[in-house]
Amino acid sequence: MTDQSAVSIPIRSADNGERSHSSLSMDEKMGEAIQTYRDKMYKSNVQFIHDRVEDIEAMNLPNEEAKLALMGRFWFHMDKWYIPERVSLNAHLEGARKRMAQVEREKAVKRLEDVKNLHHPFMDGFWPPTLNSTQCQAFSEALEIVANEMAGIRRNEAEWIHVSEDLKSFLRFARRLEDPNFRFAPICGFEMYDDPGELLQGKPFEETRDFFIRSLRYKPEEHLLDWMGGYIELKATFYCGEAVRKGFTYYSFYAYCRPYTGRKKGGDKDHGNHEWAWRVLFFSDSDGVDDPGVVVFHTLLDFIEWYGSWFERMDVAEMQIQMFEDPEDLFSQY
Repeated sequence: MTDQSAVSIPIRSADNGERSHSSLSMDEKMGEAIQTYRDKMYKSNVQFIHDRVEDIEAMNLPNEEAKLALMGRFWFHMDKWYIPERVSLNAHLEGARKRMAQVEREKAVKRLEDVKNLHHPFMDGFWPPTLNSTQCQAFSEALEIVANEMAGIRRNEAEWIHVSEDLKSFLRFARRLEDPNFRFAPICGFEMYDDPGELLQGKPFEETRDFFIRSLRYKPEEHLLDWMGGYIELKATFYCGEAVRKGFTYYSFYAYCRPYTGRKKGGDKDHGNHEWAWRVLFFSDSDGVDDPGVVVFHTLLDFIEWYGSWFERMDVAEMQIQMFEDPEDLFSQY
C-alpha cells in the first residue's frame, strides 16, 4: 500500500484508478468483488497453513506434541495446540452446537500433518447477510438519519448526507468480513451491524428502522475521534470492528469524511482534491514507529480488494521471526 501523497501525514490509500468493469451495475460489481475476495481469502489461508506446516516439519522437533504446540500460535494465537477455555477462533461461531463441533474437530488433531485438512469455519473470511431486502432498506435509512444527526444537518439542508450505493449493495451481499488472521497481523474485521437474530422477525418497517437507529447511535470514544481528527475531517463515524495486537488496539470505521493531505502555506490543513464522501478507515491507537496513522479506502470496493489481498503483501521473513522466534513474547503467557 503506497502513500497517497508526498507529505508526511500518514494517510494511505488503496485507490487503483479506473476499474475495467465500469459498465456493470453496483450490485454486479459488489457481487464480483465479494466472490473474488472469498476465493482469494480461502486460497491464501489454506496456502498459509500448508506453508507453516512445512516450516515446522523442517525444524525436526522431537514429537508431534511439540509441533502442534508451535502450530497453536497460528491456529489459536497461543503457545499450545488446544486449551478448552481459550479457543479464539470459536468466538464468532453462532450456536453452541456449531462451537462444540469445531472443538471436537480440533481436539481430534494428533499430528501436525492433520492440520492441513482441518476445517476452519471462516477460512474465506466471510459472514453472509442476515437481513432481508426490507430490513436492509430500514438499516440504510437509519444510518442516513444518524449520520446527519452526527453532522448536525437538518433534512431540508443542501448538505444532507445520503447513503452510498456501494454500502447498499454491500448489505445485500455480506454482514461481516474478517480475516482469520493466522499470521497475527495488526488488523481487525469490518461489520456494519450485529446479527439481530429473531429480534426483527415480523416487525413492521418503522419499528425495524428505529431498532437500527438506536444501535447506530453508539459513537466512537472522543479520544479516538480526536486522534483521527489529526489526519481526517469527520462528519459521521460508525464503529465497525476492533482487535488487540501487541498491546495496541486496531479499529475499523465507516465514515463520512475528507482526508487532509498536508498544510497550506499559512498553516491551515489542506484537503487537496478530496471531497466529502463515505470511506472505510483503519486506525490504531498505537503511537509507535509502526503506527500507520489512518488508512483510508475511498470506496468499499477498494477496501474489499485490499483486505482480501494480504497474502500478496505479506513479508514472509518478518512474519516467521514474529511467529516462530516470538521476540516480543506474544504467546508464552498462554
